[in-house]
Amino acid sequence: MNNKNKGRPLIVRGAKENNLRNIDVEIPRERLVVVTGVSGSGKSTLAHDIICREGQRRFVESLSPYARQYLGRMDRPQVETVEGLSPTIAIDQKTISRNPRSTVGTITEILDLLRLLYARLGTPHCPECGELIEGRSREQIVLHAWHHHSAKDVTICAPIVLERKGEYRKELEDLREQGFQRVRIDGEILRLSEEIVLARYERHTIEIVLDRVKLVDGKRGRFAEAVEKALSLGNGLVNLVIGDEATLFSSRLGCTSCSVTIPELEPRLFSFNSPLGACDRCDGLGRRRSPSEESMVKDPDLSIDDGALQLRKQGKVIRGLGIPWKILTDAMAEIRIDGSRPWKKLTQRARQFLLEGAASIGHKSDWPGLIQLSEVAYDLHGGRELERWMPYSPCRSCHGSRLQPAARSVLFKNRGIQEICDMTVEQATQFFATLILDDREALIGQSIFPEIGARLEFLDKVGLGYLAIGRSADTLSGGEAQRIRLASQLGSGLRGVLYVLDEPSIGLHASDNATMLEMLRGLRDKGNSLLVVEHDRETIESADHVIDIGPGAG
Repeated sequence: MNNKNKGRPLIVRGAKENNLRNIDVEIPRERLVVVTGVSGSGKSTLAHDIICREGQRRFVESLSPYARQYLGRMDRPQVETVEGLSPTIAIDQKTISRNPRSTVGTITEILDLLRLLYARLGTPHCPECGELIEGRSREQIVLHAWHHHSAKDVTICAPIVLERKGEYRKELEDLREQGFQRVRIDGEILRLSEEIVLARYERHTIEIVLDRVKLVDGKRGRFAEAVEKALSLGNGLVNLVIGDEATLFSSRLGCTSCSVTIPELEPRLFSFNSPLGACDRCDGLGRRRSPSEESMVKDPDLSIDDGALQLRKQGKVIRGLGIPWKILTDAMAEIRIDGSRPWKKLTQRARQFLLEGAASIGHKSDWPGLIQLSEVAYDLHGGRELERWMPYSPCRSCHGSRLQPAARSVLFKNRGIQEICDMTVEQATQFFATLILDDREALIGQSIFPEIGARLEFLDKVGLGYLAIGRSADTLSGGEAQRIRLASQLGSGLRGVLYVLDEPSIGLHASDNATMLEMLRGLRDKGNSLLVVEHDRETIESADHVIDIGPGAG
């Protein structure tokens, strides 16, 4: 082993934390150092509770008092001195987020790059008919409004802020100086002559109110002029407000046959953590509590009147939903469903109508279905009674993709972003390696494709080629989570950092272990120091320096 030191070493003196008994140790810089020893000897205490914690404490103390009040106070470890400490990053099996909103893609920033890729090179398609869509002209917007809202009062608004945080004092003051009289903020019309105070950390939508026109003969020119001005001020967007309903039009993206308009393509449209991109039904989680026929039907040998369903009659209402039982019987009467007939003898069409609603069988009724009614009731009131037969299942609206229809309908090379996220790391690597790009795509993606390829390669190198990019972080094992963080750090390009790792070889096959050691040496060769707590013999033999604590505790 090469014990040659580079620069000033990390020196720990008088460590007395937990099992450690006043030990002194010098750790060479820019080396792969392994801390080993019997269980309970104090390996993790030295690496994590002293070196790593002291590094984090010093970082917090370097911040301003204002920033420190949000981070809390960190106690100093029981040690006399720690000298030569570099910025410290811990990579263990507990520090990764277990939030269901985190995925392999978000942790490694692959999803951020995919969002940028689809915002720049994606081609929007209509969520309804699937046809390629383009922006609407001023004339098309005027014709659409005249056709659908004739003789109605329409307020023409130009959006300048869409679902963004901030107070926007300067923007509002600029509007006053430009002579505008009214704005529509979060759905409410306010006068600019009044003082307007917005919550800094809440999302706001701000629109300039340009005109209010009744769509009758003689007002077409005035309406068209207001629409044109709104498109100019709103960067290609205009919002037409009729009563409590608002319809956003874009001069760039709209389907003329389906009257569907989608937002401007930007990275946050493809983020399930943004209100703009998240599925409305599951709020971007990809799954929600929802009943199925198997969980909702208690006894298929019984009829609905005799209690075949979990939802039973209680007085004049459906227990758990709080709606009149008569609504269900009226819906059954529309397609002549016999409530006294056993559930198993009902036709498939009748069962689908009752559970999934009239739209699922092409019926003109407005019956939403027991599944949707149950979901709405749970969202409003919750309750353990509903939870018993409403297990978590993939969202019926987004099919587990977490995204709203407009984001799912944007394609790159005939694939949606959710299809890329469903791929494993190995499949995605193959997909991007075999792409054939035209000149425009190559120019726009010249900084995106190499970054995606590099991050996929790092994940594959640490033996995680089998993981799907969209895999939720709360389903990962501790070893998988640690290796994902390791791959993220390899792609970060940081130098002069002290990495503290806790048994990274756990769960690895012997062939994958060799690859992981190569990656650790790669971090070292970039000018970083590595402190690894490990029992694995191969890792110990590969170290530049070994610290063996024992034979007893401390």
